[in-house]
Amino acid sequence: MARVWREAGAEQRLNVKMIVGVRKGLVAAGEQVAKTAGGKAPVARGDLARSIHAGETFTLAISVRGPGEVIGIKVGTNLEYAEAQEKGSGLFGPTGEKYPIIGSPLAFEWEGAPAEVEHMRDPKSGLFFFNKIMHPGVRAQPYLVPALVEEKPRIRKLIRRAILAELSRSKPKNGPGKLIGALHNA
Repeated sequence: MARVWREAGAEQRLNVKMIVGVRKGLVAAGEQVAKTAGGKAPVARGDLARSIHAGETFTLAISVRGPGEVIGIKVGTNLEYAEAQEKGSGLFGPTGEKYPIIGSPLAFEWEGAPAEVEHMRDPKSGLFFFNKIMHPGVRAQPYLVPALVEEKPRIRKLIRRAILAELSRSKPKNGPGKLIGALHNA
């Protein structure tokens, strides 16, 4: 009975070490994907590239099936316009439709404006004033999915390396030798 108990305890400890290793590997993989995505993000002021991180935000989940649970990490950003940059918006997005932008009066010069909007021009400044415009959207400039695809081979190595490191930290007497050997050869 005592031997069965020790073996069950060893198996449970091994499962915990595997899960800890997978989690550490996913953190490393998430950070690597975030770094690569930051390098691929469209740059105007650089806000989008700087905001991409691994953690609990939005968009792309790298996940590995663990014993009885899904272990994952999200990579992304919380910037409002990030999804439009990745997937496109308006005519260039999933819906393929223009969308209104409503806000404070929009004022701009419009050389060659059609006659039907001439009444919207301010005679003093020559600017056109509108309360809303129909925005055509932005073309997709994917950065997250390409980063994930590029890093896919490295993700497996990072996870495998983290699992091996965790299992090697303290090997039980009847250690997971075959398992470690299989991971080294994978």
